[in-house]
Amino acid sequence: MKRNLIIVCLMALIAITGNAKTTVISGVINTIHTDDFMSLFVENKTHDRPAVIDVSAEWCGWCKRMHPHLETLAKKYSGQIDFFQLNYETDLDLIHELGVTSYPTLIYIKTDGSMVVDSDGYRTAEVLDATFQEVFFNR
Repeated sequence: MKRNLIIVCLMALIAITGNAKTTVISGVINTIHTDDFMSLFVENKTHDRPAVIDVSAEWCGWCKRMHPHLETLAKKYSGQIDFFQLNYETDLDLIHELGVTSYPTLIYIKTDGSMVVDSDGYRTAEVLDATFQEVFFNR
């Protein structure tokens, strides 16, 4: 009896969390996976704020070096640009579908839903900041 109750509770919990929407926290880099990406950027055609998606791999040294720059910029652009990280190890099919072939790669998603894939590799905070200004704010 107790075992059946535990199983029912676990199934309910899985059903609830499986249907949960992704909570986006401004000022930090939010981790997302394929399902989150689909609901945030494919199913929704327009967005309140532009987004930067850092496509990286844990074994990538250049990704690790660029991550602190992205964290700094996530704080700077809090409330203006949403920041996300998509991991090579957990979301390889989506990453291939997006055409990513090198790391780190950044994907910029504008408020109209259009995407720009930037595979220029490692960049400093200053270079990234200038790119965000150009891509998102036409400066």
